[in-house]
Amino acid sequence: MEHSAVACRDRCLDAYEKGDCALALELVDQGLARYDDYPDLYFLKGLMLQELSLLPQAAACFSRCTRFRQIPAGYDSWEGITGYPSLFPLAEISARIGAVEAAAEFLQQAWAEGKDLASRFDDLDRFARLLHKRGLEPAAIAALLQERLPLDDMAVARMLYRMGEVAAALARVEQAADRPTLLLKGFCLLALGRHEEAEKAFQWIPLDSPSGMEALIGRLICLWRSAAVHPLAITKLLGEYAADRGHLMVAKELLRSVLEEGADAPAAAAAHACLCRVKAARGDAEAAFTHSLAAMRLAPENSACAKAAVEQALPQCRTLVAAALAEEGESAVLRHTAIQLLSTQCQIRRLREAPVHGDENA
Repeated sequence: MEHSAVACRDRCLDAYEKGDCALALELVDQGLARYDDYPDLYFLKGLMLQELSLLPQAAACFSRCTRFRQIPAGYDSWEGITGYPSLFPLAEISARIGAVEAAAEFLQQAWAEGKDLASRFDDLDRFARLLHKRGLEPAAIAALLQERLPLDDMAVARMLYRMGEVAAALARVEQAADRPTLLLKGFCLLALGRHEEAEKAFQWIPLDSPSGMEALIGRLICLWRSAAVHPLAITKLLGEYAADRGHLMVAKELLRSVLEEGADAPAAAAAHACLCRVKAARGDAEAAFTHSLAAMRLAPENSACAKAAVEQALPQCRTLVAAALAEEGESAVLRHTAIQLLSTQCQIRRLREAPVHGDENA
């Protein structure tokens, strides 16, 4: 039994990762018809339905997964699948539909089950953005999360900073002295235009510490702010680094400076491509798509720009289809379209993440 159930799960996952989402859904339904006591299959189906924005159906699958108190004998199951991996999507789905109290309750349950702190804080940022989209103010979100979760001021400040509430984030870490918090304080000050104070904060972080290189880049950006002349190549590099490290407001300022200073087409295309990533990270899909199109227009010969434009177009199309599904209810045509779009996005993601095997002597 174990081999058959696990083989069914693995075939489903393989089809999904290859971008054949219709086959993956067919396989998971076949699997559940035979192994309706296997939580991994409910989780996989919930994951796919959530991607398709079929939220009530996805929630039902995740909820069923969480109800397994133990894995049935003879099954090989993913570790902890009935805990955090299934509870957090329930929190996300509740947040997306505006059920704030239910979302907070599921998040609290998920937090008690989770183990990997780093991934949990990334999830927390995404959860906060969902609540913000539903109309909650950042201060209210911070208060709600601190009421429900064991979060210190650093964790809340980091979340507020990523939401663009820099002044509120700074207020949480103004008196901090430890190095990770000093780094956040420095970038808050930098985003607020207080570069002299920011440099003083960065100076307390030794170069050989884990935060040293990021603090050095912060100091270079402070010097860039003080300079009368801004070399475009340096500005672009600083902006790209800031974006890569998640300092989105600082990156946006630097990259916009590249565009405003009249960069040549390749440099401007690179700046637009990076701004596309910045906007996508902030959840602004429409602005990300606009920047990706600008990059493609400026550098039509650059295949990376064309690929980015296609990648940004797909979420836009999926959002439109999801809205239509939510308005019209279950529709075979819309469901088929949603599956096709998701399949294409999965295929592109798989190609992008595939290792490149080139001639080592080239």
